Amino acid sequence: MLSIAMTNDKLKEIGKRIRAEREKYSLSRERFSELVNISPRYLSGIELGRKQMSLDTAVAVAMSLHIKLDYLILGESEPTGDAEPIIELLKKCTQRELSMASDVLKIFLMKKDK
Repeated sequence: MLSIAMTNDKLKEIGKRIRAEREKYSLSRERFSELVNISPRYLSGIELGRKQMSLDTAVAVAMSLHIKLDYLILGESEPTGDAEPIIELLKKCTQRELSMASDVLKIFLMKKDK
């Protein structure tokens, strides 16, 4: 039987990945904790590597951040899709349109898997 101990270092690595991904969406700790149905204090503990999370919480975090669970836990990821067609469309947008597109995309990615 394979046993993977969650050392403090591993917990800190997971927490750093969560925080980095959360910050990509410009989400406060308070707002993100609402999305995954945990307290901001608990999320802080997870991000700092001081608290472990249940499988249910890990799945909710991964889904909300639109990342794979293996990346969240192990730091391994698959290549992302080709964004070039979208980038070309965005290059034609005004600043106001870019702001609106950013807001819509954030909402889409946060709600996609729910």
